[in-house]
Amino acid sequence: MANNAKFLNQAVGDIFSLLPTTEAISSSREVVERYLRNDTSISSSIKWAEFELNGRFVRGGTSRVGAMSSHLVSNWGEDEQIAEIVNHAREHGLKAGQFIPATAIDGNYWCVPYSPGDRQETPSTRLRTILLTEPLFMEIVDLFNSDANLSLSEKRIVFQVVNGLNPGQAAQADNVSIETKRSQLKKASAKLFCAGQTELVRLMLGQMVHILYLCDVETSHIQITEQFSSEVFGDQVKLSVQRLPNGRLMRYWEMGPASGKPVLLIHGYLFPFLLLNARQQLEKLNLRLIIPIRGGYLDDQARSEDFHEGNLVEQTLEDLIQFTQLYWDGPAPVLGYATGGFYALMMVKRQQDLFSKIMVISLNIIPTENKSDSFSSRFWGGLGKLAKDRKIFVVLTRQFLKTTFSNNRTTKFVLRRLFKDCATDLGVLNGEIGSGEAFGWFRKLLAGSVLGISSDFSLVAHIEYDYLDDISTPMVFFHGPEDVFTKAAEISDMTANNPLAKLVVLPKGGHLTSASHPEDFWQEVLNTIDQ
Repeated sequence: MANNAKFLNQAVGDIFSLLPTTEAISSSREVVERYLRNDTSISSSIKWAEFELNGRFVRGGTSRVGAMSSHLVSNWGEDEQIAEIVNHAREHGLKAGQFIPATAIDGNYWCVPYSPGDRQETPSTRLRTILLTEPLFMEIVDLFNSDANLSLSEKRIVFQVVNGLNPGQAAQADNVSIETKRSQLKKASAKLFCAGQTELVRLMLGQMVHILYLCDVETSHIQITEQFSSEVFGDQVKLSVQRLPNGRLMRYWEMGPASGKPVLLIHGYLFPFLLLNARQQLEKLNLRLIIPIRGGYLDDQARSEDFHEGNLVEQTLEDLIQFTQLYWDGPAPVLGYATGGFYALMMVKRQQDLFSKIMVISLNIIPTENKSDSFSSRFWGGLGKLAKDRKIFVVLTRQFLKTTFSNNRTTKFVLRRLFKDCATDLGVLNGEIGSGEAFGWFRKLLAGSVLGISSDFSLVAHIEYDYLDDISTPMVFFHGPEDVFTKAAEISDMTANNPLAKLVVLPKGGHLTSASHPEDFWQEVLNTIDQ
């Protein structure tokens, strides 16, 4: 019934009947026409692509300003409009100020000089091309000229003139007389207080610069994340950003087939192992991972005072819960990886109705005392002893970054020692199993995640383990039999008092068993979701 024009006009007319008659009629007509054109303009999307001055494609995206989110595209071939402008740039080049006709959609690509808002001392200038459609143009006109009360036909002639058509060409395009177009142009100019066509175009171009802000509103703080995603994952993940109801931003990855069963993944600090070796299994089992990037990870906006005051964990939990509420219509299956497992458990603890199943892989439990002389036992035992001093974890992590992980040589040495008692984990680290050596990306991750990793260490050191007893959501803990950090028996003891908690010891592997034996692990995940 919503597609019935008569019904729409009546309903929308009733809604706008509060307005003065003239405004009510024009507003109702515009809403109905937009709806029937399936046009939600800015609240729908803005397509854009970014280039170096030499025409080399850097990135593109779709920004949904109404939803306060942006999806970034690093592989230009996956989007028809972005592919079109990239091909044009390769064949003909780009020049600031150009309007390039689009063939795949009704509109033009507007090419604008742009300086990214990164933190370089001397920002480089790029070219940003924006797909300027008529609905998007009309939104901008309405935004800055709400008192002008331009009609749809007047806004259309302004759009046509800005895009380079003269009144004669506009008349031919719309199959009306040239006098009609001239009259509409004259009325529009008068309402906008422009003396002529040149002044009108100058005014509109000045107002359209606002689109640059709209394109960038949710992407200005994710350069570190974007660079890491590109260098480590390539096109395996899609990076997006979502504004939450609390005003903070949530960056998140998506991985796996678009039609796959969605699983909320809460990551730990070794999460790239899980993702790099998961792609084939996700495709095979039709699973899709939704991975919110926790505060303090790959994040130049996390504030140290939030960590020191104990707010970072609370903020992260609030953000994760709000993100889940936005992304899922019903209860979500959640998978927590390593230290992310505790966040997953706390999320379920706080709002159990949001989650259908909780799964945890390779949970870290810091021992209260050293249980052996192994390097891993000493490492986690030392963290446990420092549990009462939150500030020490930032100092520790920064020192790891400064010295221990300052180069590949020491990184290899330390990580190999940490995992020396598990041959399969060492094989994953060294690249003998899975997707290549981990040492380089681990350094990159640590460099941008000091507060996040510090927060994880602090959280695990402080965690109380008896709070699982009253969780009424089904829980499954996956664990490698050769895990050098936490033994399966410790997980069993932790969950003993909750009949809904189940321990699944995977056939092989250690702490990185999800990376060394992805077939076994992801099959167990699917089995759990389907139960």
